[in-house]
Amino acid sequence: MFANAVVNAMPLIGGGEMGQLVRDTDWSATPLGAYATWPQSLRSSLSLVLNTKGIAALYWGPEQWLLYNDAYGIALGDRHPHAFGKSMPEVLPDIAPVLSPQVADVLATGQGFAIENLSMIMHRGGRSEDTTWTYGFSPVQGESGGFAGVLLLATEMTEQRKAEKASQEVLQNQRNMLEQMPGFVAVLTGPEHVFEYVNDAYREVAGQRDYIGRTVREVFPDLAGQGIWEMLDRGYATGEAYKVEALPLRLAGENYDRFFDFTYQPIRNADGAITGTSLAGMTQPP
Repeated sequence: MFANAVVNAMPLIGGGEMGQLVRDTDWSATPLGAYATWPQSLRSSLSLVLNTKGIAALYWGPEQWLLYNDAYGIALGDRHPHAFGKSMPEVLPDIAPVLSPQVADVLATGQGFAIENLSMIMHRGGRSEDTTWTYGFSPVQGESGGFAGVLLLATEMTEQRKAEKASQEVLQNQRNMLEQMPGFVAVLTGPEHVFEYVNDAYREVAGQRDYIGRTVREVFPDLAGQGIWEMLDRGYATGEAYKVEALPLRLAGENYDRFFDFTYQPIRNADGAITGTSLAGMTQPP
């Protein structure tokens, strides 16, 4: 396949299981030709791929011959190792409609790119799976002066996205429950108690302030020293739910105390870690 052969090519060093597969394969029986005839650009870029710890692959030539490392093989599932050394569009028909045009464009233009959290339906383990990927393509210059291959470095984000989705569902369920509660309600996130949600009743009680995305201390500087900040800090730190009755608070511009009943509930993600606070309550009649 390669016209300007390097006859005395040094054997590939390292590369884990896939490196051993390269050394054990009789490449002369494949369209890529004998390993000793491979151009230096192919051998060097493949060495880089095989010795990369993260997910990495090389798509070589217009046929997009697929050569990859151990981590990529694990990500392929049951299509590994059959896919190794084959044409990517041929062996990965599920994701090739997305990847193959991208590879062809990088080969033609020499312009690499990166993309984050791209969703693709991928067939592995005997079923189709909704997967998420962050990856980048870089062109590899060949001996003729053009671009002969494309280097892939990737991170699979599937499990992380599933965890995020589960956490969002937990939070939404908690909010739905809060919506059914009487009185005023607020949802705060993080140890700084950043407002993420307030209902209309909360605004009626506390005023039309700029809440969302700001901390309790930023929104209510007038409550300093009145105990509410410390109550929230304690609740977030301990993860305990509790009630406070008849807490006196004096808001800015008022020369009298108002008395509040509060119910504090920690908000937890799918793993049980505390991510925020729900605060509900009612004002006592004067």
